[in-house]
Amino acid sequence: MDNGAKKITVGSTELTVTLPGFAEREELIVAWHTASTREGGEMALRRVAAAALGLCTSTGRRAKVDYGACGCCPLVYGGRVYEWLHGQKVAVSDILTAGAELVTICVAASFPRESEVAATEDFFGAAAAKGT
Repeated sequence: MDNGAKKITVGSTELTVTLPGFAEREELIVAWHTASTREGGEMALRRVAAAALGLCTSTGRRAKVDYGACGCCPLVYGGRVYEWLHGQKVAVSDILTAGAELVTICVAASFPRESEVAATEDFFGAAAAKGT
């Protein structure tokens, strides 16, 4: 039964996306941005992608890796999940593709779009213009 939950595919495995809390999403987003804009950040990017898989899908539980035990550090946690995924013969390209998709989902769930901000800014505008 499909309950409308978002799913991603990693290799030949379909996984259900379950977003973590805001703090974990923000940590992933910042780590992804830092790794993707830093020269030589390829290794860090693989770890952040694996961390996204671990935090946003059942991968972390299956790998038996606990985020809190890793100091709530995306790079440490991601390294351990990445090692498990490597042992499962998951292609690096699949990890990076899925990680990028998950980070994009985290961004959309964490930060408002410009149109949402504009609508909020005008929350009282229409009523004030009418004098109510």
